[in-house]
Amino acid sequence: MKKSFKNISLSIATIFGLYTSPVSAQRVNPVGMRYVGSQQYMGQNTQIVNPNQQRTLYVAPQINSVYAKPMNRVSEIPLYGKNKSTYFYGQKKKDDGLFSDNGLYMFAAYSTGKTTGGINLEHGEVNSGEADANDSMGTASGLTLGVGRVMSNTLSVEFMYSKYNKMKFGDWVKFNSTEEQEKLDENGDPIEDDKGNIETEETSVIDDSTYEVTEGGQIDSNFIGLGFKYNLENLFGTILGRLKPYIGFQIGIAQNTIKDYIVNDDEGYTDGDEIPEADDDEALGELKPLDIYTAEEYSNGELNFIGATTRSFAVGAELGFSIELEGNLSIDIFYKINNYGKVKTSGTVLSTYDVDTTEFYIVDNEEVLDTNTDPGENPCGDGFNGTYDPDAAYTLCTSDAETEEGIQTLTERRVSSGDMNFRQYGIKLKYMF
Repeated sequence: MKKSFKNISLSIATIFGLYTSPVSAQRVNPVGMRYVGSQQYMGQNTQIVNPNQQRTLYVAPQINSVYAKPMNRVSEIPLYGKNKSTYFYGQKKKDDGLFSDNGLYMFAAYSTGKTTGGINLEHGEVNSGEADANDSMGTASGLTLGVGRVMSNTLSVEFMYSKYNKMKFGDWVKFNSTEEQEKLDENGDPIEDDKGNIETEETSVIDDSTYEVTEGGQIDSNFIGLGFKYNLENLFGTILGRLKPYIGFQIGIAQNTIKDYIVNDDEGYTDGDEIPEADDDEALGELKPLDIYTAEEYSNGELNFIGATTRSFAVGAELGFSIELEGNLSIDIFYKINNYGKVKTSGTVLSTYDVDTTEFYIVDNEEVLDTNTDPGENPCGDGFNGTYDPDAAYTLCTSDAETEEGIQTLTERRVSSGDMNFRQYGIKLKYMF
């Protein structure tokens, strides 16, 4: 009996000791769904009594605890790469932009280089033409904006807009004029008509005089096109460890514009009939007596050449190196050849001159003058001046010049044109989305 009582007492003491031990302070709850961070796990929760504050209880999940069953992950499988930010269940995906990971990039480029041709007269019998000394349109500066997409590790496609300016017609011009020249046959001999007279023709020649362009003549070009860029790194590797070679070409439409330009012609020119010298009987004899002729002298001239805009098919070729920078930036250094078609003037020239008009005729001294009468110093009628020379065959009678200021003349079909070809060096900054 005593032994049974002793065993019962020992059992009670053991149970009481376990109940009052620190381990007994943890009360195991049934297994359920719990969160660690934003992840769900299956396991046990334990209420832990803070020894310093007996009245405060808090719940802590037991992870890999000897007091809890093994925990099982029940949410999605961990992700890597661009979606690694979604590792935790229910967490919002990181927003890298609308075009993130699509291979898109934007770029801006600046380039500069000389043109390789000037503007010349397009119509006429001479090839050199109106501005034969202007062999260049100057230095062209270009600004390009565009977007591109990486199609593969070697090929990229770009859409771009470029504007080139700082070009001009030139500082001075030459004019072509016409001269009467004898017609020549195949052997170089003069051609005669049925009456035995040598036939002549008007031939266009270059005037040796030059005329300064006082204002205007600026040229610019706007290009819209599609470009293709091919990376040569797989073929040639990198240069100096960082420079990645590439080639590219562009096709599109260029809109080339030349603005009006003004040329001064102070000396001017003469038109109409040529007034012969008073003592040149041979030249006077070619005129009919008493028929009135007119000579016009143009001076203080200003010529306004009207510009125009021309659209042309355009191509370009590019060779360069790419340098990767920190982040999503890179730089291209390139050499480029552009052929953007032609730039042309409208062909219309508005000329403004002061015009002095003089009328003249001749008197046959033998037939008209009364030999019994002294004609005096002026044998001509009212409004005309002339000096009688009894030893001369003719008397030249001229009127006082009538001056009209600012007479405008419109000339058509004087188109001047030039090829828009230039070689450029440039730098391009790219940003990858």
